[in-house]
Amino acid sequence: MMNTTDTNSKVKVRVPATSANLGAGFDVFGLALDCLYDEVYMELTTGKSIEILGVEGYDVPEEPSENCAAVAASKVFEMKGYAHGAKMWMRKCIRPKSGLGSSAASSVGGALAASKLLGGLSYEDILLCAGEGERVSSMSAHLDNVAPALLGGFTIIRSYSPLDIVRLEAFSSMGIVVVLPEVEVSTKEARAILPESAPVKDVVRNAGNASAFVAGFIREDIALMGRAMVDAIFEKAREPLMPWLSDIRKVAIGAGASGLSLSGSGPSVIALFDKREHRGKEISKAITEAFLENGIDSEGFICSVGRGAMEISEGAVI
Repeated sequence: MMNTTDTNSKVKVRVPATSANLGAGFDVFGLALDCLYDEVYMELTTGKSIEILGVEGYDVPEEPSENCAAVAASKVFEMKGYAHGAKMWMRKCIRPKSGLGSSAASSVGGALAASKLLGGLSYEDILLCAGEGERVSSMSAHLDNVAPALLGGFTIIRSYSPLDIVRLEAFSSMGIVVVLPEVEVSTKEARAILPESAPVKDVVRNAGNASAFVAGFIREDIALMGRAMVDAIFEKAREPLMPWLSDIRKVAIGAGASGLSLSGSGPSVIALFDKREHRGKEISKAITEAFLENGIDSEGFICSVGRGAMEISEGAVI
């Protein structure tokens, strides 16, 4: 067993918001965003358990067995054979049930902080431990938000077993608008209504759109990426939870967006635009006004593709 003399004693990490799916890339595509972050502060103790001593910002469970960050950290401790505990503080700036990877940010924060303290874990191991944190929130250890939260950029989950992730760097002309409406959609609820099968024509359409989205990213062709942000299966199934989606998409494209989709399971929407031709501020304004016409307040963010999770200076304890 490892003891505390082999480790650093405290660390603080910052993890970005993320957007998953991006149209037809269900449970496969993920994108790091530079507009919102969570922070996790962790300090090793000689106790036998992980204690959460404070959460600033949005409410999340403070019982360690129900907290994504604590569960992910405990998996790292288990993997490293660390027999003691830790105390944690969290700053939650990414709203839960927003479609912006809030639980993934917590999970990555817990796993990365524990890994930084104990050392010696590969990115693959950190991802797997963070995936166990995600399981607490959504009943599934899916990595579509976890991968970009940890690695940054645009990520593609090719395989879970063995773990195989493709990562692509951002390009400068790609602009992103994210709009978060004042409604909540839980990941569990949004996954529960998904179909178990789909018509072949819809599967083929999704395969074409997902392939075209990746081709557009590689070619830096934002117009192609926008045309490909269409999901004929899963987003369609979720529209009863978000009946305003078609109207919002039309408004966004009319204001200069190349395309728009749900961000993850929603309710946030993500629109892509070409910075050389359009202004994110105008697209964001058009979308928030369209939400208001549907009786929903919302907040818009103009983003770029973000870096992954990182250690930051300790600063003040939350």
